[in-house]
Amino acid sequence: MIGPLATTESQIGLAVLDGQQCVGFWNGWLEKHAGLAERHVLGRRLDAIFPEDNLLRLNLAVAAAVDYGMTSVLSQSINGALLSLIVQAQRGDGTRIEQTICVKPVRVDGRRYCLVQISDVSAGARREKTLRQQAEKRHQMV
Repeated sequence: MIGPLATTESQIGLAVLDGQQCVGFWNGWLEKHAGLAERHVLGRRLDAIFPEDNLLRLNLAVAAAVDYGMTSVLSQSINGALLSLIVQAQRGDGTRIEQTICVKPVRVDGRRYCLVQISDVSAGARREKTLRQQAEKRHQMV
């Protein structure tokens, strides 16, 4: 009983993908920020769910997890916002979430899958940008 509640109420996005990179699980956080209910994404590939996004790096990380058992961390500072996730999809707020994505291999009944964990790092990214701008202003004053 507790497990489903924990994944539904989680403050990070959780998805499980199979060897063909199709969604087998999609939690409430992803429903909220992608604006898509789990029933609409189950069995679909991420590139079909997010057709406007460049998912090459994420697809490579998923393949590495499923095929070779490798964990990957895709940081916002290097990869930008890989998925079109927004602050409040249901309310129409178009502010895009800055994200760090961890792709981790998992095994179920001898089959390989991967767990995709998406963390909202927007506040840290804004803080970093502000600090960089302040440092540039100070440098120009000198």
